[in-house]
Amino acid sequence: MKTEFTTFDVIKILKTDRERLRVWINEGFVVPSIQKATGPGTKHLFSREDVYRIEFFRKLCAAGISRSEAARMANDIKAGYLQKHSDIPIPTEPNYYVIYRKLKVDKKGEYIWETEQYFFGRIDETRKGEVFAMIEMFNYDFVYIINFAKIIKDVDASISNL
Repeated sequence: MKTEFTTFDVIKILKTDRERLRVWINEGFVVPSIQKATGPGTKHLFSREDVYRIEFFRKLCAAGISRSEAARMANDIKAGYLQKHSDIPIPTEPNYYVIYRKLKVDKKGEYIWETEQYFFGRIDETRKGEVFAMIEMFNYDFVYIINFAKIIKDVDASISNL
């Protein structure tokens, strides 16, 4: 199975616009982990996990999260940040990424994020109740649930059609 992907491959896999991906790379929102192009004749090379993170990043942006925040969240997964800063062990096959956010009004009368929490892991029948209990208990204004298992499944299906 293929393990390295060029920019052209990523465009085909994710069915995204070449210019959009180029901007994300140039602005540092998306970073290839295998090889960064260094000049003429060189190519960006992405791992399969990079492609998953790019699709995750894209879904976060589509949900209205800023590109800089989406990139931070995608990089947190890459860096293992969530594993290191969570009392919930991340299973080897996480299936959901949940973001809880609460707004508050600042001194100027504008909304700003007061709190933000992440959960990245397996949500099964026993965990669903915990997710909804948190939403209720902390009265979050926004909750984003990204089906990470579907991202992996869709990306893998597109890769197999290359």
